[in-house]
Amino acid sequence: MDVDEILSKFNSLTLKKLELDDLIAPKCFPGAKIGCCSYPEDLMAGYVQLNDYILGNPHAPDSVDTNNVDSQHKLKILSDERVMYVCENVVYVLSYYLIETGQTDPLLGLLIRNEEFFSILPQAKTAKMVRSILERLSHVVKDLNVLYKIFSIYRGWCDSKKRKFLGLRIELKLVVILILMRRFTEASKRLNALQNEVRLLDDKTLLLDVYLVQAKFYLLLRDFTKMKVFVSNAKNTSTNINTPVYVTSEIDLLSGILYLCEKDYKTAYSYLYESFEGFHMSLCNAYSYLYPNLNRVKRKTRNLTGLEEPKTVETDDISTEKVRFSCHPTTSDISPVFFTFYNLYDYYRTSDKVDPNQKLDSVGSYYIRFYSMVDLSSDELEIDETAHFLVEPENYTLDVSTIVGADERKLVQSLKYLMLSAVLSGQAADLNTLLGTKNKLKYSNHLEIVMIKKIGNCYKESSLINFEKLLTEYKEVILLDPVLQHEVESLYDALLEKNIQRLLKPYSIVECEFVARKLDLPVERVERKLAEMILDNKLKGTIGQGSSTLEVYDEVEVLPIYENVTKSIGHMTEVIETLYEKAKLAI
Repeated sequence: MDVDEILSKFNSLTLKKLELDDLIAPKCFPGAKIGCCSYPEDLMAGYVQLNDYILGNPHAPDSVDTNNVDSQHKLKILSDERVMYVCENVVYVLSYYLIETGQTDPLLGLLIRNEEFFSILPQAKTAKMVRSILERLSHVVKDLNVLYKIFSIYRGWCDSKKRKFLGLRIELKLVVILILMRRFTEASKRLNALQNEVRLLDDKTLLLDVYLVQAKFYLLLRDFTKMKVFVSNAKNTSTNINTPVYVTSEIDLLSGILYLCEKDYKTAYSYLYESFEGFHMSLCNAYSYLYPNLNRVKRKTRNLTGLEEPKTVETDDISTEKVRFSCHPTTSDISPVFFTFYNLYDYYRTSDKVDPNQKLDSVGSYYIRFYSMVDLSSDELEIDETAHFLVEPENYTLDVSTIVGADERKLVQSLKYLMLSAVLSGQAADLNTLLGTKNKLKYSNHLEIVMIKKIGNCYKESSLINFEKLLTEYKEVILLDPVLQHEVESLYDALLEKNIQRLLKPYSIVECEFVARKLDLPVERVERKLAEMILDNKLKGTIGQGSSTLEVYDEVEVLPIYENVTKSIGHMTEVIETLYEKAKLAI
């Protein structure tokens, strides 16, 4: 088949697909584009046939002359830029179809079938195609066992084909999957080895992604010393390369979280404010394709054709081209930038091993034959079932997608921490003003944002009872985020201390049972908190061991003259010691 016949067949298939897109678009939210929805099997069979026309018959007779002629003809066809464009689109359509229909194993077979095409393409172009396919796969498939198996297979394929840079990218994805599996020991080993290897290659972009994953990894383990090191490394690396705005915003977000955990709330507020503004600018503008649902606005143009007579300026939709929106983002939740705490509960692991017998249609059955041509190491695909996992909240039934969508998670996360830092720094009264701005008003009704607003009101009113009701009401939401959980616990302790000090103000001797009854808390818990406040010098007093009563001491006013006398005595002591040392030397 020559080039003209290939182009003709591709154009006819594209017309059929566009007709289906027009039918699917109203039903598919937020719209339809190439590969976003499942197409009929007969249409995909046409793409399979076109793919074979371009690459040649894989079961041709083994004749030397025939093979020589076919290889020359095939090379001539594949070297044509128009055929390369067609073959690239065919690979995308078929891979997205296999992903949408849940046929994951034939994906590798499709990749192997088009190896001749990939050998002509530059390695950077091949890496882009494979990464785009894997991003779509990890966005649709949420089973960690399946993802671990598929990414391990592709990692081995990259090693066999000497595609080092692509293999390192996939290795970083495997590390994120291991973190989601809570296999922290193995993830730490592979992450350190990956960092050393990337440093030798001097790939700054990949090195920045490695630093971001390492910072999030140690944030999850609450090792803030190491987290600070890798956040600092990420900042230094980002200044030497052309860094996208959303990556810079992620660095600001991690810096804000770090200062938030270190109790420096004002510095955290400034970083988190810049983070939200950066995410809003990069993800919600009209030209961003990371999350198309965030920027789904109708483009309008002014009609200035009537220049002879004055007319009212009207706005009409651009009619030159139909605006289509993608159902799926171009990035996934296991990417180094967009990996968050939500994914710990969004992705899951099946208790059984992955079932190799998938339901295949004619397209999957055709490409599964090439899947068997790869030599897969069984050791790489084994998952250690004896690894230690983080204890998940018991009876956790809340669906993460109902809290916040995947496209808004970064925006809501930065805004949530921004409001929390405002509350912790004593600016709870400014939350309504903060949420009243144009770019934040859209997210004011999100579950987590409403929760932070209520927490701010409780802290402003010093209402411990309402705060405890909120902790019960939003228990699953708080347990979802370890940073939020720790800060809310600190906020509760601060509010409890504030209520205790206010309650003890008119008394000199008071029973602990009376304090517990007023606070509606168990006596043992109140006694433990009072002892903690006394040891921290937040409360002057003693607790009687037998009578269980608290004796509160009056605040002793220390006169400045005493401090001055103590300083003078100290200076005189230093002078005498110095004179004594000189006298010994003279003797």
